[in-house]
This record gives sequence, C-alpha cells and structure tokens, in this order.
Amino acid sequence: MTLGNGDPDQPRQFSGPGRLSLDELGHLQVVLYDPTHDPDPRHLLRTSGVGEWVSESDVYALEATDLSGRVWRAENLTIGVDVHVARPGAVVRASLESLSSEWDWDHGGNGWMSLFFPHQVKAPRNVRTVTTVEETDVNQTRRGFELNVWAIKCRDFDVRIRFGDQGFEVSVSMKSAELPQDLGASIEEAIWFTLGQPLRADIVRFRQNDAEGVVIHSRGRDEALASPMPPYHISILDSAAVLGAIFCDYYSHVSGNRDGRYHPLSVLVRKALRAEAGTLEEAALARCVAIEGIVGLNFSDLGGASDETLDAVAAIERILADHLESSPIRSRVEGFFGSVKGSSSRTALHALAQRGVITDEQLTAWETLRHVAAHGGEYDIPPREVFELSQRLRTLMMKLIFETIGYQGAYTDYGSQNWPTRRRGRTPEIASPDPPTPA
Repeated sequence: MTLGNGDPDQPRQFSGPGRLSLDELGHLQVVLYDPTHDPDPRHLLRTSGVGEWVSESDVYALEATDLSGRVWRAENLTIGVDVHVARPGAVVRASLESLSSEWDWDHGGNGWMSLFFPHQVKAPRNVRTVTTVEETDVNQTRRGFELNVWAIKCRDFDVRIRFGDQGFEVSVSMKSAELPQDLGASIEEAIWFTLGQPLRADIVRFRQNDAEGVVIHSRGRDEALASPMPPYHISILDSAAVLGAIFCDYYSHVSGNRDGRYHPLSVLVRKALRAEAGTLEEAALARCVAIEGIVGLNFSDLGGASDETLDAVAAIERILADHLESSPIRSRVEGFFGSVKGSSSRTALHALAQRGVITDEQLTAWETLRHVAAHGGEYDIPPREVFELSQRLRTLMMKLIFETIGYQGAYTDYGSQNWPTRRRGRTPEIASPDPPTPA
C-alpha cells in the first residue's frame, strides 16, 4: 500500500503492508503499517485552526495491490498517524468514501453495469426464476419458481432488477460497447423517482470497451423509506409495465454528462423524498419547495408578468419616482417592483392549471401550505387537513415531472380519496381494481 499527498511543496508518503475492511457500520476503513517511516517533529507539532479548509498537503490518495495483483485506488483521504518519536515506523488510518479498481478486458462484447443496493424495498416483479431445493432427508431435489425479477426494456438498454434476501441488484445491458456518461448516477435517479426510494448503490460493477471495473462505497449513507409512494401503486396488476415506462422516460431526461453531479431535477426529488422521514410539516415544506424548483427549472417561461401588470408597475414607478429618491424604504419598494415584474412560480402554476396540466385543487393546496411553511409559521389548520393538502402536493409534483419528461400514461392520484388511477394523454380517469386504502 502507498498513501501520498501529492503536494510537490510538502511531499509526504507512507508505504507498507496493510488492510482494507468494512467496520461494524459498513464503513470502508484502511490501515497501513509503514515500518521505515521516520517521524518528522514538524508534523507532530503542527495544528490547524478550527473551521479552516484542509490544506493540499493534508489530502492523500491511496493505491493498494491485493494478493491477486489487482490495484485498488481511493482519493481525497484525511489520515490519522500514530508514531513513536524514539524509533522508525508509523500506523496510518483513514476512512474511505469509496474504493475502486479497473483492469483490462480483451474479449469484446456489449457494455454492462450492475448496481447493488443493500435494502429490502417494495417493487414490481414480472419475471420468475427457477430455484432448486434439495431435500436431504430423502436425498431428492425439486424445482420451483420464484417471482423475484423486474425486467424493463428501454430504448438503448435493458434493465433487470433482481430482489434477494440481502438487497436488490440492478443490471443494465447496453446495445453497444460504450457506456453512457454518468450511467450509474442516472440509473440511481430513475430509481429515486420510480420507486419513491432515495437510495444510492453500495457496489457498482461495469464493463465497457476494453476495461472492467468495480467501485465500492461505504455503507450506511441512506435508509429505505418505510412507506414509499411511487408514481404508480405497486399493488396494481400492471405496475411493472407502467413503472417501467416511467423509469425509461425519467432516465432519458436526466441522462448525460453532469461532471459528477446529480441532475438538478433529481436533487429536488431526493430532497422531497428524504423529508418524508421527518415530520408532516417537513414533508409539506419540502414538497412546496421542490414544486417551486421544478417550475423554475422547466416552466419559468410561463411565470412572466403580463403586459397589463408591467404597464401598471411602470405607472406606479413614475408616480413614486420623486418620493423614493431619498426615501429610507426605496430599496424595499424597488425589490417589490422587481419581484412583480420578474418570473413567478405562482404565475407559472396558474398557467399550468389553465392548460389542464395540474388541477385547481392542487394549485390551491400549494398556495395554502407554501407561504406559511416558507416563512417559518405554523399551520392553523388540523393535521389531517395538512396531510390531505400535502398529498395533493405529492400528485402535483408528480404531474410536473411527467410534463417535464414527456410521460403519457397511468399514474396513482394520492391526493384523492381511495387513490384512483388516472391517465395522462388519454381518458381522464380509469377506475383502479380494488384501490388501496390510505394508511
């Protein structure tokens, strides 16, 4: 193993045997034993101020070769060093966010990626696999079938999600040798929205062109939601096909190179999902903010002030020009005029309601909850009403995303009693077979 800071002005390196492991919480840890390290008193006495940025000389990169000859790498490590001032040697420890390895592959073939999530989640299943059970007492075997795979066909690739006792694995088979940029992140984001679960993969394996590789992330970063509400309820018979179509449309919208960052739409989705693990008020506020963010990302052109509004503001500005020249409230009045003339989420949502993209009831729910929550106030309506309005916001948010990604098809309206199935682009409503009852 080698740990080096790569700083040409203050180089520091540790080399020797060591181990990579997962601690009891599933976090990646490295321990390196350098028997020849000569302690430097300058490092022993150096301290950094609280709240300061970590200097370049204190950030390390790891390179480790295992017994099979495979090389593993990790970056952006901060280390802890134990030394004895009277003799050479050092024990170096660090926590790793991720660990990766890549090696040559010379057999050709199409590209693929596999993502493993150590979570038990509710999801559609439409493929059965064969299982063999051995009955040892009579020395016989029998074969059975288990419904444990969700198969999805997108335009450029196929997805198979296999569910097991330890979690679920998402396998992506491409129709070419090249993997799209940020494929893994885009698949994760599609799962966030499609299954209503803000999870990230622990293990990512891939093959593209002439290389294979694996990335291992520290565990314990995410927890599955106990009662997720995906865009289409999983208990409905055709949920595998409907959610599969939503998965493909969402992936198509967010895929592409993001320079290692998640898509802005997915960031809003994940924030709203994470808030569901908190209080009722937290979830309501998060949905209000997410809706406003989605409007800003995709519908800001609908939020501009009308010509009549602009003319009215201009007339008032002319009247108040002399009075405001030396007024102590000039900046506040000018800020008000600027907000009225600028793009407004409320105006955009009203335009979307007029177009039939969202309903008036959903718009009213947003206006009722958003202002109070955003300004730190407390709702003066019963908790049950807050919950019902917040559920309308859930559906409002889904419909904005459907409009953004171009999805046309069925969805579950969680904001209406008995959670009916509705359909975009076709008949306005389809009765759901044996609709689930809200908890």
